[in-house]
Amino acid sequence: MKKQLVSSVMKDYRKEVAQHPGSILREKIKDEEVEALWRQYRPKFRKRLFTPLVTMWTFIAQVLNSDRTLAGAVNRTMASMTMSGKKGGSHDATGYCKARYRIPIEFLISLVKMVQERLEQAVTKPYLWHDRHVKLVDGSSVSMPDSPANRRAYPQPPTQKKGCGFPVARIVGVFSLSTGAVVDLAIGALKDAELTLWRLLWKSLHPGDIGLCDRLYGRYADICCLQAAGIDVVTRVDGTRKIDFRRGKRLGPNDHLVTWKKPHVRSTRLTAAEWEALPDQITLREVRFTLRVRGFRTRQIVLVTTLLDHELYPVKELAKLYGRRWEIETDFKHLKTSLEMEILGGRKPAMIVRELWTYMLAYNLVRTLMWEAGKRRHLNPLDISLMNAVHELMAIWPYVTILPQELVRVVYDLLIYLIGSHRIPYRPGRHESRTLKRRHKDFDFMTRPRESFKAEAVIVA
Repeated sequence: MKKQLVSSVMKDYRKEVAQHPGSILREKIKDEEVEALWRQYRPKFRKRLFTPLVTMWTFIAQVLNSDRTLAGAVNRTMASMTMSGKKGGSHDATGYCKARYRIPIEFLISLVKMVQERLEQAVTKPYLWHDRHVKLVDGSSVSMPDSPANRRAYPQPPTQKKGCGFPVARIVGVFSLSTGAVVDLAIGALKDAELTLWRLLWKSLHPGDIGLCDRLYGRYADICCLQAAGIDVVTRVDGTRKIDFRRGKRLGPNDHLVTWKKPHVRSTRLTAAEWEALPDQITLREVRFTLRVRGFRTRQIVLVTTLLDHELYPVKELAKLYGRRWEIETDFKHLKTSLEMEILGGRKPAMIVRELWTYMLAYNLVRTLMWEAGKRRHLNPLDISLMNAVHELMAIWPYVTILPQELVRVVYDLLIYLIGSHRIPYRPGRHESRTLKRRHKDFDFMTRPRESFKAEAVIVA
């Protein structure tokens, strides 16, 4: 009798776990939190095979898996249900496709920010810069299928011939320097300037933060607005601005305070009222240092910053900080190249947005695992290989659905241990030229729409 009771309890548990394909990450996003957030944006929903939990975790597993097809995602979820003793549904991907469209975009955004904020709260003093949180900012782009809906929302670049290119979306992201996690993301068409999208992300920064960005973002209006909100800026000086270290208040070698005056021409991205509200001039600090990298030409870099205290923030510290700005390039490379986000699969703009935010959620969850692994092993979490963390996660993921609850925690601890074992080797000055060794197949490039080629084939036949 006792064995039958235990067997019944285990069977019920396995059935319950089968409704939760992401059991291994259950501690990072609790079921109650998912359901509460879902009901905020979609109060009523029918009970289906692809519940909010099943749909969300199937979608996350899909973007993390090397096989990102819809059929593969459905087959993996159905297999986990079958292995746990629950009768699986149809392997047709239609139901899953419809379920993905039912995911509220605001729901995904809220989850991304919730995971990131929890990770940021766990950051301790040694991982901060002068006890302050630094946020990296940069822009990039993603491609997508050439469907009519995508072309209308995200037109292809004007340099491509009509019918021969692909729609492209511009994205601007804010990343945490301490954790590498995504803080916020703005999505637009190529006609939307990076600065326009960047201004949509100001709400994700908090007073006391430091924005670390490239020269594109060092405009007078942007610096004024961020400084008024209590956010400091470190960026390169725009190449069009003349720099003269013989003027201003000298603070030290290659270090001085300078006054920037409001430009005479109003920025087109600000209204007349917003432009008038800006101060006529601001005091900023300009610093210059020499960048020497083995194998490269020596360069002089000039930074402008709102951090005016030269004793608290010496030039060497600012130079080291700006040297870490390149980490956002690595973060985008993780997403676009390693996780293959560069070419999305959605054929409608609404799915493109959902897909992007699901990538952000999956990426932040992996960063959370890396952070925990680093803390347990007394390593800098940024020194752990992200792709090896993904490989370890996806290797264990399918088997957790058939494990009893007491073993899930053991497997999770093992996962954290394995992730921490993949430390990136120290490779100072490593440089790889952008060349390809393996040749592409000798096919002609499409120089006109496919319909033209088909028409010619019919005529020849």
